[in-house]
Amino acid sequence: MGAGLYKFNGDSLKSYVSQTGELTKAVLVGENDSVFVGTYGNGLKVFYQDSVYQTYTTENGLVGEEIWTLERDKVGRLWIGTNTGVSVLHEGIFKNFTTENGLPDNRVRTIKALENGEVWVGTDKEGIVIFKDQKPTKYLHSKEGLSNLLVQDIEEGINGDVFIGTLGGGVIRFNKEVKETISKSEGLISNEINTIEINSDGLILIGTEDGLSVLVPKFFQTLSLNGKDAFEEEAVTLNQDGKGRIWLGTYGKGYRVYENGNWSTLENPPKETNGYAQSGTLDSDGNLWVGTQGSGVFKIVGNSFVKKFTTQNGLLDDYVRGLTFDKSGNLWVGSNKGISVFDSENKLIRTYSTAEEIPNPFCITLVTASDGSIWYGSYGGGAVRFKDGISTIFDTGKGLRSDQVLSIYEDSNNDIWIGTFNYG
Repeated sequence: MGAGLYKFNGDSLKSYVSQTGELTKAVLVGENDSVFVGTYGNGLKVFYQDSVYQTYTTENGLVGEEIWTLERDKVGRLWIGTNTGVSVLHEGIFKNFTTENGLPDNRVRTIKALENGEVWVGTDKEGIVIFKDQKPTKYLHSKEGLSNLLVQDIEEGINGDVFIGTLGGGVIRFNKEVKETISKSEGLISNEINTIEINSDGLILIGTEDGLSVLVPKFFQTLSLNGKDAFEEEAVTLNQDGKGRIWLGTYGKGYRVYENGNWSTLENPPKETNGYAQSGTLDSDGNLWVGTQGSGVFKIVGNSFVKKFTTQNGLLDDYVRGLTFDKSGNLWVGSNKGISVFDSENKLIRTYSTAEEIPNPFCITLVTASDGSIWYGSYGGGAVRFKDGISTIFDTGKGLRSDQVLSIYEDSNNDIWIGTFNYG
């Protein structure tokens, strides 16, 4: 496959090189199945039903034919960033901006339309200019805190955050002013940013010259424990029950409950738990079930612990690390010695512990996915998916970086993420 524009229909690729040339920098899907294609040297091509039905060049008003970026604002205007300025196309008429009427630099790398109606234009050497109602209203440069003036990408986050990717200065988080600069010293794989994408979970995907970094947004609300409520023990689990209460399980001090703006300590945790929480999950009624370090499984009813499962009634081990309910209401309990499955009547119906059933019985986490499958993460045997009576192993032989699985998570796109020890 050569350079140029291609379309993948799910089975094969179709080339549009003959219609666009070999250098395509930007593609934007428009209304009524139209597609805008910004080429590097051949202007703007507008496709409809797989064919070019309109071409814009400098001859009919475009400010330049070497196009870097395309963006549509809240009103529906098309913003076109080129090597010689910005063109705004609306109802067939171009309005152009260069250094003569507002741009700090004619070489435009990226354009982002924000929810508040502002349009941010990132340039090659002079930072950012912010437009409001097609008028330049503010400039962001070194004195405003930009760590680098070559702006490669701009993306809007939550709560007014704007993330600015630069070529050499890392990522800048801006909210009315520069809030922080995220660079290699904060964990980025490279300070040379090519692109930023924010997915539906709020994860910030940062494409760099040396690979991909994923930035997890910080929490914007802090629930503090201080004064008489303070404790120094490690927080192990965090769950919210059906009544909206937040349960914080600790390593040595039992459970704290956050309700109506206040923290309280669970009134009567059983002595045999020794205060050591290890895992937690909710049933269909919103009740919290707790796995402990050495005392099996408890169900919290109101503010009271009710003992449910230990080795005396079916658990393979009382050190419980993973809990999850499947779609049938069965409770899966992962321990140091494997998995025990109990039905809705609290009867043991299945165990997994042998090498033929799971590659390693040392459970770290259990998760129920949206498709009904159960995912099991072990410390040394990779991950196992149980679905429709079939178990599938995912380990280093199938692409995992490590067989020591610490966490498993399903995002809103139903993709499964597996976190491992040392290798991410």
